[in-house]
Amino acid sequence: MKYELVVTNDGKPHLGVSVGTVYQNVQDIVYKIDRIELFNLVYVPRTEEFMFNKKIRLSQGLVDYYESLNLYSHSFIEHTHYASRKDVFQELESIGIMPASDVGSLVRSYQELAAQKERVKQKIIGSSHSLPGRQEKK
Repeated sequence: MKYELVVTNDGKPHLGVSVGTVYQNVQDIVYKIDRIELFNLVYVPRTEEFMFNKKIRLSQGLVDYYESLNLYSHSFIEHTHYASRKDVFQELESIGIMPASDVGSLVRSYQELAAQKERVKQKIIGSSHSLPGRQEKK
């Protein structure tokens, strides 16, 4: 787990846990922009908030490569090895970068892991009280 300090919606700094990298498809028909923007998803346990920031844990070259692709351009397919825009998104997902719209699945998996960790912790605490020879301090 990677921890980082983030400022939450309450304006206070809190310790957050980096959950993973996500991408968003940014489109603007007027300016003929169709590109990818990468973000780091952070969970703040104290406030139970999920936030996005730009502290991406990938090489800068990889971030620059994906964020510089203009998927709108008709020459996009001619100048890259991708057959379609969909291939770019599939490649991102194959290396573990999920769409920001699917953050719900990342959030649920993180919450399930946290709940599982708490159940194991409570089970250990409960079984330690029933160990033979253990005496309570008075």
